[in-house]
Amino acid sequence: MNAPNPRLLHVERHSVRTADGWTLTLHRGVRRGQPPGKPVLFVPGFGMNAYIFRYHPSGTSMMEAMAAHGLDPWSVDLRGQRSSRAPSRRTGQPGLDDHVFGDLPAAFEYIAQHTGIEKIHAIGCSLGGALLYGYGALEGSDRLDRLVTMGTPLRWRRPSWLVRGFSVVGPLSARLPVRGTRHLARAGLPIAARIAPGPLSIYLNPKLTQTSDAKSLTRTVENPIPRTNRQLAKWIASGDLRIGGANLTEALDRFERPLLVVAGNGDQICDAASALAALDAVRGPARSLVVGTPQERVSHADLFIADLAPERIFAPVASFLTE
Repeated sequence: MNAPNPRLLHVERHSVRTADGWTLTLHRGVRRGQPPGKPVLFVPGFGMNAYIFRYHPSGTSMMEAMAAHGLDPWSVDLRGQRSSRAPSRRTGQPGLDDHVFGDLPAAFEYIAQHTGIEKIHAIGCSLGGALLYGYGALEGSDRLDRLVTMGTPLRWRRPSWLVRGFSVVGPLSARLPVRGTRHLARAGLPIAARIAPGPLSIYLNPKLTQTSDAKSLTRTVENPIPRTNRQLAKWIASGDLRIGGANLTEALDRFERPLLVVAGNGDQICDAASALAALDAVRGPARSLVVGTPQERVSHADLFIADLAPERIFAPVASFLTE
């Protein structure tokens, strides 16, 4: 399969089976003529899939940037996303614990066995970063090397009105399946960018991120999982996420691997203060990268696909991972 950016010449697809029978898809970015280096696993967030890591509307994708720095980029589509397959039609809805204790161990183990490298870097996008916090603190500290989280809350400190509202709406929406999210986003994005850039900038700042190719841009969108909606609402209401019965903020006191926390100064999905809470929670060396200026408000999706991302975000992330 060829990625949209021609400079990332080839994307391999690998299937991996979890211990409880789900089949997940791993995507590996390969540059022809360049031997693979240290593996780095990308984990997508809420309502999205791994396509966001190999797509950029105007330049270098995140996976290509890591490959250009000599890394071996992999991404995973988690259970409940379109490329995954459940063991049977009777399988229940997946939850956050399933991702932490089922999907991520399977992905890390497959990459380690396939490459022969035991310690693997990871980059978590939004909720994907929280899943990696859970994996590193509770499950896979022997496999995880350096960790980067991008737009990832830990302990909610200054949630926006939108996030606080979700703590009320989430449990209600958990009762109903959500369908057609990608088609709705594809139809609405060009209109919002043209006539309502202010509300759109809650998630994506059209002054920083090109929105003309709505079909490709919304290919990363997935239908939210009702069970996950309920769990996220509970997390927002209580302040701390619980994984496997453990308070994740407290559990991170066991996490000793190097950590880089990336946040946008205008992110209203994950405010910078909630992302930077991880710096106080982890035991190991941690640093932060807050992107944006008063004139340049970097929102949530901008962290991954803004015009400024390759230079201002991807390059520092790659430098951190290759130190």
